[in-house]
Amino acid sequence: MSRGRAEPVQGLLFFHDSEHTSGPLTDAEARDKFPRAYEFAQEFEEELRGRSRFRNFDPRFENWLGLYSVTGAAIAPYKVVYREISSEMIAAAVHDPLTIPDHKLYVIECTSLEESVLLAEILNSDIVDLVVRAFSLTTSITGSLLRYVGIGDLSADPPEELSPEVLASCLGLKPDALDRIVSLASQTLARLDG
Repeated sequence: MSRGRAEPVQGLLFFHDSEHTSGPLTDAEARDKFPRAYEFAQEFEEELRGRSRFRNFDPRFENWLGLYSVTGAAIAPYKVVYREISSEMIAAAVHDPLTIPDHKLYVIECTSLEESVLLAEILNSDIVDLVVRAFSLTTSITGSLLRYVGIGDLSADPPEELSPEVLASCLGLKPDALDRIVSLASQTLARLDG
């Protein structure tokens, strides 16, 4: 994953769907829907059942086909992912429900392709990067950053291009205020980095 780009590099057997997010398909459902995948998974049933229990996920019993912490956002057709382990904001729009982010990416569900592209561009902007770097650890970005950044609702008629005026509006700022904040934050970070 890099800024503006997320591509899957591995495949996985995924026995979850929109009706089975916190728990996987039952054995019968998996066998009926994906007979060959189920047959393959059975070859590793002992290992899959031997995984550690974590919070409400216990693979020893009926959840042996499942993965821990699957969310609706992870399987949404439109989403934005951003790195958890990073010293800077790195976000990308994902437009495929079959692309499932791993546990080191935060996921934000979006309502449309346009909204996901715009949100990723906003998250990758210099001002959001500066704000996030101001309150995050140098090696880890918080999952609650949207509480601090203040991005408005982008689902209704998102603009096609992220101009400085649109960015300011999405952040609830006037363009001149955005310019002043970026300048001040850049100077402050330069002093801290230098």
